[in-house]
Amino acid sequence: MPTLIQSVLLLLRLPRLRSIYVLRGLLIWGGFRLAGAFLGIPNPSLVERTFIMGVAATVVILDARRREEDVFLGNLGISTYAIAPFTLCLPALLEVLFL
Repeated sequence: MPTLIQSVLLLLRLPRLRSIYVLRGLLIWGGFRLAGAFLGIPNPSLVERTFIMGVAATVVILDARRREEDVFLGNLGISTYAIAPFTLCLPALLEVLFL
């Protein structure tokens, strides 16, 4: 079983999959932030931002399992949880820039 770091490095070599997970993470995070703005939380606190990013990563991982992409990644020797860093790279950057 490869470690998480090895899985992330293997996933870095697959640009299409990497881009798909980055885009999914950005769209889901944006949807949660937009929903928060509609519910009256336009500027969430640090804890709320961390929670939103964690939920977005979880949703992307569950979506990958639903699409059985975790089986495909497992056959390539990539852990399912290696998706999370790619899911959160752009949202984390945007959260830091707009903090």
